[in-house]
Amino acid sequence: MFAGITSAQAARGKFTLAQEAKWAGAVLPAGAYQFSLEAIRTPDVISIETQDRRNVAMVLTGVHSQVKFSDDNALIVLVRGNQRTVRMLKLGGIGEAYTYQLPKGAQLPQMAEERGLLQRIPIAVSVKSVR
Repeated sequence: MFAGITSAQAARGKFTLAQEAKWAGAVLPAGAYQFSLEAIRTPDVISIETQDRRNVAMVLTGVHSQVKFSDDNALIVLVRGNQRTVRMLKLGGIGEAYTYQLPKGAQLPQMAEERGLLQRIPIAVSVKSVR
């Protein structure tokens, strides 16, 4: 069963990419971004903007899973040579995580994080109630 953010929450956040990264088909150049994830849309869509509010992408949320509520908010990025691909959006502040498919032909080594192939990019997140 698919479940998104609870009907009473929305999340907004900010992150900075040191290098270009692909996220569900969108290419984000290095820079500072903000995103919003509204509970009122089905399927859930993440709107990504530059800090000056220029819309650069809208991506579906990916495969949903619930995680422990925490302050652990991050983008998990797969690093392959000079290519970076968002693998997961983890929003511990709302107890949600969204996993994205690997690039075509890519395989995730069993010890990817230990080998430095997964990069963790912190996200500053705020959560609000939606009525």
